[in-house]
Amino acid sequence: MKLRNLILLAALPIVFLSSCETPRQKMRRELKEKIKQDSLERAEKIPLEFVHAFYGMYIAYESDSIFSPNDSKKLIEQNCTPELIRKIETAQPDYDPFLNAQDVDLTAFASLSIIKLKTNEYEVSYITTNQERIKIKVILKDTPAGLKISSVGDF
Repeated sequence: MKLRNLILLAALPIVFLSSCETPRQKMRRELKEKIKQDSLERAEKIPLEFVHAFYGMYIAYESDSIFSPNDSKKLIEQNCTPELIRKIETAQPDYDPFLNAQDVDLTAFASLSIIKLKTNEYEVSYITTNQERIKIKVILKDTPAGLKISSVGDF
């Protein structure tokens, strides 16, 4: 009986602390769950889901310091055509062409919207912390390696 009470007393702080999730922690947890659900492997054959999964992961990588800067680079290398990567590297824009902005906050994921314009052409949009809606035109190309982003914004 004493052992059971001791176990219950030891578990009480754990239960209490685990229920003290801040809104930001909750948003991070939900985002990670959503990213897992939108995995690029599952979405590879479905263009709209491919774009949504790519942008969900990209926003997470660019907005949160828990990820390495190399994560974004790997994501781009895996999901964009070499021609697009070269265009962006050559131009050296002073903004992120995938975001049409210099940076992004994790809250942008909640407002992420993808609209199909025509075959393999999509409009990605999200709302910034200043309540401004950012729009980016994205064009996909079906390659032997699967879907790839071949154009983004002005590139």
